[in-house]
Amino acid sequence: MRRNEAGIAVPSGETLLPWKVEGDEMVSDRCGCVVVRDGDAHPKTLHFIAHAANYHVQLADIVRRLTEWHNEAVAPGGSLSFNLIKISREAKELWEKMTQEGGEK
Repeated sequence: MRRNEAGIAVPSGETLLPWKVEGDEMVSDRCGCVVVRDGDAHPKTLHFIAHAANYHVQLADIVRRLTEWHNEAVAPGGSLSFNLIKISREAKELWEKMTQEGGEK
């Protein structure tokens, strides 16, 4: 599995985000290359696969940054910082985007 500089799993160089569902039959990437066909997964699952792939990197990055913030805050001499405000604002914006696209409720 390929990972970016932050250690987050990302698609290989040939498979580009965002992914989209094509007529409930397949998931294709930004260049139109087929990533998953309906024979590989139930048509309803194709929507989940595309949704999860499109938000994975951003969600993983938020969790990574929260972990770093936590480790700094609880370290000897550490203190709470305003980084949490920025991270939580980005998490809120991402959640709103995900729910507007018919994702989570």
